[in-house]
Amino acid sequence: MSLFVFCQEARCASQEKALKFIQIHYFFGPTVVTIAKHAIRMDNIGRLKFSLVSKAPDWIITVFRDDDKTYFSESFKQLDDTGLVADFIIGRRDRYFPKTEKFRKSTISIFGFQADKYESSSTTFVCVPMSQVFNADQKIEDILQATYKLSTCGAIPLQNTGTRGPKNILETVSAEGSRETYLSTNKVIPVQVSSDIFDPPKGFKKAKSVREVVAGTNSRTKSRDVMDLFTPEEEQSK
Repeated sequence: MSLFVFCQEARCASQEKALKFIQIHYFFGPTVVTIAKHAIRMDNIGRLKFSLVSKAPDWIITVFRDDDKTYFSESFKQLDDTGLVADFIIGRRDRYFPKTEKFRKSTISIFGFQADKYESSSTTFVCVPMSQVFNADQKIEDILQATYKLSTCGAIPLQNTGTRGPKNILETVSAEGSRETYLSTNKVIPVQVSSDIFDPPKGFKKAKSVREVVAGTNSRTKSRDVMDLFTPEEEQSK
């Protein structure tokens, strides 16, 4: 009889090299991004506490949370179209910076990488080419760009500092024109991980939408106004 029949699921999962990027996003807060050659996992360790997993070959996006055991799966196109929260909360930025903005490009050594640094009068941006991250699938960068809604320049973003635009709906005082850090990276850790950490959870209850999972139980039950912040305008009108 095959040994596979007897081995426990956790022990049967293969091990693979990965990098853990400990990052802080200006809206989502502290997030651990685990990247392998053909997979990505994002664990929000701030106030929202959701996780996202996706892997080759289908790159289905699954967002879930451990506290109330809910999940929602969707295609990458759906994530790219709507994001995890409404656009009026996190404004979308293009993948590449506009050609009208003049940048000085240099190479710097950071976290063991030879990273690209772009500087202009209003922006400082640092990123790691995919070739230095296991030559990982480009879809991983696509998912980061769709989730963070920040420029990536086709690479893994490490730092993004820019100039604030007009205040959003959550702000009472305008800070337009001031400098803000949209993304920072505190540490990058090489790790060996079990391949099943990139799998969707089992036994969880399917939620109505990915936004419902991101918002969490408290937001869903206590405030419809809070839920609206996570929901695209076209869904709110239904």
